[in-house]
Amino acid sequence: MRGRMHSCEEFILALRAGFMHNETWGTLATITASELGIGAGDDFEFVLGDGGHEIPDGAIMASVREYYFDWTAEEPATFTIECLDPEPVELPQLDDRLHAAVDQVSDSLRYWADYLASNRAERLDNSFASTVALPAKGLTAARYEFCFWDLDPGDALIIETDVPAARYWAAQLYVMRTFELVDPFGAISSRNHTQVTPSDDGRIRFVVADEDPGVPNWLDTTGQRNGLCTIRWFWPTGDDAPSLAVHRVPLATVRDHLPASTTSVTPEERAGELAARQAHLRWRFRT
Repeated sequence: MRGRMHSCEEFILALRAGFMHNETWGTLATITASELGIGAGDDFEFVLGDGGHEIPDGAIMASVREYYFDWTAEEPATFTIECLDPEPVELPQLDDRLHAAVDQVSDSLRYWADYLASNRAERLDNSFASTVALPAKGLTAARYEFCFWDLDPGDALIIETDVPAARYWAAQLYVMRTFELVDPFGAISSRNHTQVTPSDDGRIRFVVADEDPGVPNWLDTTGQRNGLCTIRWFWPTGDDAPSLAVHRVPLATVRDHLPASTTSVTPEERAGELAARQAHLRWRFRT
């Protein structure tokens, strides 16, 4: 594995037995940039397999998650992979390979639609569960809290949280069925720890709504009546989960439910915030 970090600040390379929608799945080992002493702007090279990082039995794939804490309009990470001891491979017939690819897509769509529906059925809308989601075979670095929102037009959800004790954390909105991010380019539907404004008491207050409330930390539902909001934190520095509270209120009265010192965000400031995010995303997904 060779590459250059450019503006990327961290990565997790996961060696896996399969994806969650596969019959056999799980993360068997991980390698992070920080563990290797790699940071933003660095070139890197490391070996998977004999003489390098062990590939566990049962691993059939490697996936890379890239982390950008500060979303700047700069070159994202570049990764290349070279097989050092290639053996002749007899590829299946093209039609078999196409069927396998289509099955991956269709199995994934069914799995995640069922996953979201079943998780929502197990909890109350507009609230967080009392237990932290920690997939048994997922990334050991990751922690999750789930809240399924259900809002009428003109409603808003105020989500209060302590700052999670972790190197990286974020709030994100997802659509139902496909588990995709709510329009990550056209709307501000996620915020990480560098993109939020804390209140004077140190807590973070997100406002989930389909219209701009004119305050910091808006998460735009883009008119989605319902969906999933996750609070995710990675590389926790302690065992305690953040203390979360949720309030469903009329959008017109949002400011009445926030600290008096809460600042205002003008339409021009919001447009500038969105433009800066879009400039970053153009680079990150340029190919």
